[in-house]
Amino acid sequence: MVALVPQLWRELQGNERYYLKAMIDYSGAFGTQTANITVSEQANVSYPSQVTNGKETPYGKYASLDGSTVLDGTFNPAPPSNLAYKYEMGWWGSQLSDEDGYFTSPYPTLTVEFSAREVHAIKVVGDLQRNETPRDFEIRLYDQYDNLLHTEAITDNHYIHFEKELDSPVSGVTKAELVITRWSHPNRQVKIVEFLTVLIQETYTDADIISLKLLEELITSGTSAMFGSIASSEITLTLFNRDRRFDLENPESPLAPLLKPNRKVIIGMSYDQDFEMKTYSYPAKTFTRNSNAYII
Repeated sequence: MVALVPQLWRELQGNERYYLKAMIDYSGAFGTQTANITVSEQANVSYPSQVTNGKETPYGKYASLDGSTVLDGTFNPAPPSNLAYKYEMGWWGSQLSDEDGYFTSPYPTLTVEFSAREVHAIKVVGDLQRNETPRDFEIRLYDQYDNLLHTEAITDNHYIHFEKELDSPVSGVTKAELVITRWSHPNRQVKIVEFLTVLIQETYTDADIISLKLLEELITSGTSAMFGSIASSEITLTLFNRDRRFDLENPESPLAPLLKPNRKVIIGMSYDQDFEMKTYSYPAKTFTRNSNAYII
């Protein structure tokens, strides 16, 4: 049996039902996903906030006023702001590259600020639908005092999905800048769908939780739990897979590449439907996800 927090136990007594919440941190070693994203320029329609959501492919081949759009039925209008949560587009700049693909100063720059973390790899994803990508660019990593910790200069890149392991991890990073000096095509603006992905943390409520089972075992040498006792916990959490976000074979799911073992799971319980997880949460424990999710 798991002992309840005294305040929670008192409030649950006399109430006909209680509410559950489960928070899964898909970030792994990155920690929380909170990020502040700013850009030096952007097109009339542009969604920089999407560049850290884990989705690497635009929903469609979006039309542009740069002269590249043709009326052949393959181009789509950019999504309106009220549908940005559903249709991936990413950050589009405003400056057009010259005939050789070069931009002029001030160069298109994307900045992501987050809580301190250790960075092992860098990633930049261009526009797969339009087959465009940054050719020459720099990634600069800073600490909380704005000291430059590391610079990675990339030239003549031809990959839409560019990813590179650093020679050695960089610790204490709180800000990353992407500065683009040359594009893959002439007379085009930058189009970045993903950059140094800040991973995802999600909270699930009663409507999302099908079942939850918690088993806690305690091994003691006497009749009470003494210092040095051995405890082990196991949790089985089943979630509704309505939009196939837990389907490993769903290319549109932002969680598909993040469904890996050793993600942190925090469980909360209260009679108040709108309770905050931090109110009654036990110290976070890490459970291993040992099976795949299937469509329900």
